[in-house]
Amino acid sequence: MFRIRWLHIFLTILVVSAMLGTTNVAAQDATPAAVKKFARKFDIGGRSLFLNCQGAGSPTVILEHAGYYGGSGDYTRVLGRIAEFTRVCTYDRANTLGDSDAAPVPRSGADVVNDLHALLAAAEVPGPYIMVGLSIGGLFARLYASTYPDEVVGMVLLETVPEEYESRAREMVGPDLWAAYEALWEGNFDPERFYPTGLVSDELEAEVRAARQAAPLRPMPLVVVTLETPESTCDEYRQGAIRNVGSCFPPDWPIEEDIALWRSLQEELAALVPGGRVLLSTQNEHLLPESDPVLVVDAIRQVVEAVRDPSTWPAPTTGTPAA
Repeated sequence: MFRIRWLHIFLTILVVSAMLGTTNVAAQDATPAAVKKFARKFDIGGRSLFLNCQGAGSPTVILEHAGYYGGSGDYTRVLGRIAEFTRVCTYDRANTLGDSDAAPVPRSGADVVNDLHALLAAAEVPGPYIMVGLSIGGLFARLYASTYPDEVVGMVLLETVPEEYESRAREMVGPDLWAAYEALWEGNFDPERFYPTGLVSDELEAEVRAARQAAPLRPMPLVVVTLETPESTCDEYRQGAIRNVGSCFPPDWPIEEDIALWRSLQEELAALVPGGRVLLSTQNEHLLPESDPVLVVDAIRQVVEAVRDPSTWPAPTTGTPAA
């Protein structure tokens, strides 16, 4: 069953990604990726994917963009800042707004993960990696860490969609109110338009759920970044806010309980590993690298420093970092 919350998020991502555009530069360069800044496409076996790498040093930060439509432009405001302290790469998944070649459909989360693995190998991008995932990009980041555990040493999840949201929300509101919720948005959903990438939310979430059971995340520094004060109107939601009230929900929808559920699920993501942290953004917009780049860079820096020096990773904390 299609997830209504995902529709809200993906509509926002589609609009904002189109406004941001991408920073792709299709330049050919034979210099190994490990030693030079570049933005170009690499062949992964009959198809090519766009990859943008900057900076130097280890570990390498890999940025997974949001949505089914989005692209590497989601990280325009933070890429250069991360490159000041380590190697960082962002890429365009197949069948998105970016410059990567199309891939046959249907596709699975495993297909996306294997594409990225082949891309990093083709571009000679050195590990180990810190995986950063925005929105559904967090699901791909987690799948990558479960599939290639020896390569991943840290993770940052930015407003990641929890795979358990629908089941928990159904339980929270009951079958009648959930049916009214789905009916409210039924006319806004066109599968052929919404899933041109060949990925379906329910199937992707099932993959993540299975991976969580079969190959849990290894202990590693993990930061989850989510929203502190998610308040907005329905119209504002479509312009970039993640939480909304009013006509986007049927009457009697428990707004405060829904917000609490989202926060609880973000806490559960942090608990996937011992000592996982939650940082809170006050900017009230789902696309955190655009709305709160300082906090996003700080979260990534914390994980980079913890990988380099484990003594910098003390007991778990919750809240915004000290100024």
